[in-house]
Amino acid sequence: MTTTPKVYLIQTPKRLKDGRVVAYYIVRWPDSNGKYREESIGRTKATGGTVTARDAEAARRAKELALGTGEAPRDRLETTTLEAFTPFYIDRRKHSEQGTGYRKGAHGLKRPTLAKHSMTLRYMAQHFGPTRRLDAIDADDAERFIAALEAGTLAAAREARQTYTLTTETVRGHIRNCKAIFAWAKSRRIIHVNPFDDFNGAPGHSRPNHYLPLADFERLLSAVDSPGWRVFYALQRLAGLRRGEAVSLPWDGEAADSDGVVHRVGIDFGRRRVCIVGNAKTVHRYREVPICPRLLTLLNEAREAAGGDDASGTVCGLPAFNLTRRAQAHIERAGLTAWAKVYQSIRSSCENDWKMAGFAEATYAAWIGHSPTVSRKHYVAPTPGEFDAVTAPETRARLVA
Repeated sequence: MTTTPKVYLIQTPKRLKDGRVVAYYIVRWPDSNGKYREESIGRTKATGGTVTARDAEAARRAKELALGTGEAPRDRLETTTLEAFTPFYIDRRKHSEQGTGYRKGAHGLKRPTLAKHSMTLRYMAQHFGPTRRLDAIDADDAERFIAALEAGTLAAAREARQTYTLTTETVRGHIRNCKAIFAWAKSRRIIHVNPFDDFNGAPGHSRPNHYLPLADFERLLSAVDSPGWRVFYALQRLAGLRRGEAVSLPWDGEAADSDGVVHRVGIDFGRRRVCIVGNAKTVHRYREVPICPRLLTLLNEAREAAGGDDASGTVCGLPAFNLTRRAQAHIERAGLTAWAKVYQSIRSSCENDWKMAGFAEATYAAWIGHSPTVSRKHYVAPTPGEFDAVTAPETRARLVA
């Protein structure tokens, strides 16, 4: 009877070029000939690496399991090299991938995000070589890869454009992609540690969203002839829907949430609610948003233009392309100063109004479809009206007193 060889977990020191001594976790086991084989897990966290004792023990157990069954852990297959991993990863992370909703990442990624991850993997293959194993990339390798991105020396960058120096924000974006890619591989036991865990890929301080006052919003509506475009803007400015949610919202339909529960979605005129199942960004959560009187008027106008009670299809009736370009033309026609992040700014203006109206943070965050943390970080900000309220003479006198 064949017995499973004992796999040992050991630490081995290594002296770096700068003279520092670090330690690496290694798993070691005897083969059928009695010769010892070993495999590096990565640098220990105590000496500046990312591998904890728990990670190392999990790697030892996984190796012991693989040696005992003659198979690699699930999902590992032949995907340990960058060349083999890239198509495997892209296929598994497609937006169409369906899951139970219980496992993180089960719903896949949207196409633009997949394209960004694909470019990051292309850079990695250029830097490390297509045959480099994922589990052979450690924190030092990750640091050198980031330095190559900053220097703009990768062939993939030169092919993309003539001026190929990447901005700091672009490099940070690739770091975020690497963290996500390797975290997914770690969760599937393709690797045991994430070499990018200790690198900061958080976005820098971005420009705040532009606040669109209701008076300027009405000017924007007056510059648009189509009821569909008016209600498209109104669903974002007065109900806080995302651009994609607004353009695809049906008058009456059904959609399943992340738990597989089917909801009625669309415009509920009886209860004055917009009922919607969000996209992949919101993990397909169901939410309801109240309809204010101004939005109700615009919805009724759009319904009459679409055939009254027999209206079908989407509320806006717009094609889902060239939306930003058309919006910029409408803004110019309305005589308004153009602003960055057109649709996110319109949507965040709605959330700021809910905040100023005194609604609880958890309430308006639920209406707009994200967490209070995201709301505070990216959406809610002081508005001109709030500054004016403090600088008014009567308020200033009260504050001084």
